[in-house]
Amino acid sequence: MQDTRRYEFDGLTIDIPIHFDERSKIYIEDYPDFIENPIWTGSGYRVLFSGCDACEVAVDKQSGKCLDCAACKFFTHAAEHTWFGYCTNKNSPINLNPQKEAN
Repeated sequence: MQDTRRYEFDGLTIDIPIHFDERSKIYIEDYPDFIENPIWTGSGYRVLFSGCDACEVAVDKQSGKCLDCAACKFFTHAAEHTWFGYCTNKNSPINLNPQKEAN
């Protein structure tokens, strides 16, 4: 059985695989490809890796233009010290949930 870390946020429970890195001597999370295999929160927001390229409607927390999701004011980290979270921008094309549209 693979070791995992469990996160619960916005109506979603997700287990992220972890492995011990011999070089750094710490456990490292092995995030899935959230673009190829989309995951949605209970509120219908898209889960993303914080380093994903920002979309065209992203708004930087300070200056306006974002390079990645983590810099966007609409990005919420799943938990403190994680590299993933979810986008709360209802105008973002990333939040178009085909499963939600079908219902």
